[in-house]
Amino acid sequence: MASQTVCAEPPFEQDADLAGRTRAPELFPAMWPMTAVPVLGFPAVTVPVALHDGVPLRAQLIGGRFTEHLVLDAARAIEGRTPVMRPWT
Repeated sequence: MASQTVCAEPPFEQDADLAGRTRAPELFPAMWPMTAVPVLGFPAVTVPVALHDGVPLRAQLIGGRFTEHLVLDAARAIEGRTPVMRPWT
């Protein structure tokens, strides 16, 4: 099972995709790590792991085919060891 950050850049500001016609297209290149996984049919889950400037940092856990149970078990273990995060409060 592999682990990687979900985006290729630090977290975006809240509602970045709603900031206008120029901002939304700027976000797409940063999201390349998320595009190949579903196309290839691998199970994956994203879990919060820390806060960065009040915004959650996430890790994406990717498993081999038909290993959904392992991916979900790993996500549960990570979430159980990660402090509860309440961004923007």
